[in-house]
Amino acid sequence: MMPPKIKQLDARLQMVAALVPTGARLADIGTDHAYLPVHLLRQGGIEHAIASDIGQGPLRNAAQTVQKAGFSARVELRLSDGLAAYDVADADCFVFAGMGGTLIAQLLDAADWLPDVPRLCVIAQPMSHPEDVRRWFCKNHFWIEEERVCQNQGRCYCAMRARLALPGEMPPTSESFPYAGLLPSIEHPAAHVLLRQTYGALAVRAFSLEKAGRNPDESAYLRRVMREMQYHIRKEMITMPTVGDIEQYINFIAPAETQMEGDNNGCLAGDRQAEVRKCLVCLDITADIIQQAAARNAELIVSHHPVIFIKRKQIFANDPVYMLAQAGIAAIAAHTPFDCTDGGVTDILAEQLGLQNIREISSVQCKKPCLRAGEIAPRSASDFAGEIAERLRAHVQFCDTGKPIARVAVCGGGGGEFLYDAIRAGANAYVTGDLQHHHFLEALQNGMCVFAAGHFETE
Repeated sequence: MMPPKIKQLDARLQMVAALVPTGARLADIGTDHAYLPVHLLRQGGIEHAIASDIGQGPLRNAAQTVQKAGFSARVELRLSDGLAAYDVADADCFVFAGMGGTLIAQLLDAADWLPDVPRLCVIAQPMSHPEDVRRWFCKNHFWIEEERVCQNQGRCYCAMRARLALPGEMPPTSESFPYAGLLPSIEHPAAHVLLRQTYGALAVRAFSLEKAGRNPDESAYLRRVMREMQYHIRKEMITMPTVGDIEQYINFIAPAETQMEGDNNGCLAGDRQAEVRKCLVCLDITADIIQQAAARNAELIVSHHPVIFIKRKQIFANDPVYMLAQAGIAAIAAHTPFDCTDGGVTDILAEQLGLQNIREISSVQCKKPCLRAGEIAPRSASDFAGEIAERLRAHVQFCDTGKPIARVAVCGGGGGEFLYDAIRAGANAYVTGDLQHHHFLEALQNGMCVFAAGHFETE
């Protein structure tokens, strides 16, 4: 009789499975569908596992997978917020896969009993901020004995296995180690991509801090880390980056999965395998921009607005998409993900307008907070409109409630649809690019001044 068909592990979870020691007593934290423990049981690598999750829904999914595979007696399902429902005797190999690195570090930090586990190993596969996991391991006297990388569905991932350090083993003291880890020693294209992405993210963060004149100590620290990483970057950048490399780097800074519904991001035209020696950056890809790129022998244009936004049934010779193909130039868009990301369009707009105590404002329409709010010294709407016009070199339309402004929300580009998010956040002024007539009326009805400073100018 053929065994029941269970979904095969993707490359990311196969990488994690390869790090699990044979015979380990496994605890899969945040198991979701329990694909990892079922795979390891089928391969004969483990005899028993605990699969836990914070939600009943994922546990029901896991129960279906386990039952279908015939392992109900060998997989214990457990409701647990991280390691809260575990103790020393439960397992010796704890796996955290598919979570953010910051969350993994927090969950580990909450389990002060963890170092008492005999033959302990911890496997982490962070979806973001791996530096937080590596930093936690070093701070808590763990030794990262192996890291692996893979590429899956256009993204690169790393995973690491750590154990308690032995007497005499000292954690790495290099400032770049939390960011680079063991990646420089891994001969795999994904390791090279991850190093480039990390270096680029550090550069963006350092530049944003320096431009805003904030946190000089953090900026100096990031520059030191970058200098340490430059050796590894130079060593592997003998070949030029490809369109796909740059797409992955942009995706690291502004993940495409955070885009708003109906948006279109990433590589929209061209060959992902093509090498890039010159790149032109713009707001919109027009015929003039394509001519400039061709005159400069640029192989790639990175734009904020997507060159393909609405569904096309016909493409003619005057269409930028046709012109890109004719010139052999690739196009990448970073639109709403770059609006929302840390240090992106809306953060820069808030800083340009001089807001203090900047914070994020969430919206049900966005997967990542897409507005920012901050404070200014109280002033009139007309005075603030004059400041906006001067700072952004913009023509500003606004409405005035007659009351002083002190709490300001901002959104780059066309942010009219987020008006009520700004109102709910307690702002008494809202600055964005485009507003329609009804937005001004609704703002006044709710006691808010709004300012339309232009789509181009706010982005």
